[in-house]
Amino acid sequence: MKNLKRDRRIQFPRFSLWIFSLLLNLAFWLLLRLLPAEAIYTLRGFWSILALPCLGLLTLIISGWAIDKLPTTSLSKSWQGLICLLHFPGLLFLPFYLMGFLLGIFTGFIGPDLMTEYVSPSGQRSITIVRQGIICSQQVYLNRFVVMQRVGSFQIGTGKCARSASAAISWKADETAIEWQYSDRKGSISLPDS
Repeated sequence: MKNLKRDRRIQFPRFSLWIFSLLLNLAFWLLLRLLPAEAIYTLRGFWSILALPCLGLLTLIISGWAIDKLPTTSLSKSWQGLICLLHFPGLLFLPFYLMGFLLGIFTGFIGPDLMTEYVSPSGQRSITIVRQGIICSQQVYLNRFVVMQRVGSFQIGTGKCARSASAAISWKADETAIEWQYSDRKGSISLPDS
């Protein structure tokens, strides 16, 4: 009789690998949604681009492992089905996202060589210029320890530019602005105070 009552109770999954993998999926989707390409602050250097794909790869590996281990658990079929259903969007989307990221690297739209750091003459400040693949846009970030603050952008041409095209950068004497020049184009970008 006691065994029959025990079988009728609803068994909730304990905090385990499946809960952790669902939390990773949630973190990936939230960061994908909340981190726009034009974010004011981002991680410094290539980590700004690499962080989300690394989280996506970790999420895909742990989610696949969690789903693989699911049939060996004592969870009921309904809980197993719910866990599989919650993992489905991530397991479907993440391989395509990661393949797109790798394709972007191989085609030259993404890469650490598209980032150039310029240190001020005093060594107190530095900026990072991020070239946008083969388009002529250049994003300017002020480096602040482990993060970069977006401070502006400029165009070095119209349409398509050479992958290696970059402007000549010079610092103003008080290091509150930079000046850029490329061919017949030039301009300046003010930098916020430290």
